[in-house]
Amino acid sequence: MTRSLSVIVLCSVILSGACSKKTKHRLLHISSPAVSVKTGTKGIQKIKIQVTAPYHFNTDFPSSLVITDPGGLRFSKTVWGQKAFKKDGNGAQVDLPFGLPAGKTSTRVRAVLDCSICRANECRVFKGLHLSFEVKSQDGSGK
Repeated sequence: MTRSLSVIVLCSVILSGACSKKTKHRLLHISSPAVSVKTGTKGIQKIKIQVTAPYHFNTDFPSSLVITDPGGLRFSKTVWGQKAFKKDGNGAQVDLPFGLPAGKTSTRVRAVLDCSICRANECRVFKGLHLSFEVKSQDGSGK
């Protein structure tokens, strides 16, 4: 029997003291929808960065997302650079493919995000935004 797992993001982004599953700031909203995978298979975690108008995600800035603690998941790389951020309306999205090893039922992944947003006459840089993703078994068991 293969267990179905759900990757639930508990974004702990340090941004004006905000902390929740979805991180809100007056200019940025960072979230990651839940993904269901089975142990021993691969999945993709989507990080969505929504930006409040009149600002937009700055695709010219060298944005990056760095996995600082993979929590036992297998990632093909640990650094996603500027080219990995795909424009999505005023914001952007970055996809993080991962492998969930057999027998792994619960883990936490930590990452750091650097990005920039701009409007006509101003740009703002966000460096060192800490994100935390938790992987939990849907049946409530975990190691």
